[in-house]
Amino acid sequence: MYKIIGADGKEYGPVTFEQLKEWIAENRVNAQTRILTEGASEWRSLAEIPELAAMLPSTPPPSASGVPPMADASP
Repeated sequence: MYKIIGADGKEYGPVTFEQLKEWIAENRVNAQTRILTEGASEWRSLAEIPELAAMLPSTPPPSASGVPPMADASP
């Protein structure tokens, strides 16, 4: 079981692993969502919890300048 801090700053839960999987798929939670796992005393980001981080969608890393590369405009 898990508890989360929502974007509104409110605490939600306890929720099951299956519920969190659904929320990840629906983009209701993300890598920065604060999570408290059952039995833990410290909140962590979702990305710090291996079994949840593995379900996050993978995105390409940003470019060094922080600006996404331009698409090829060739016809």
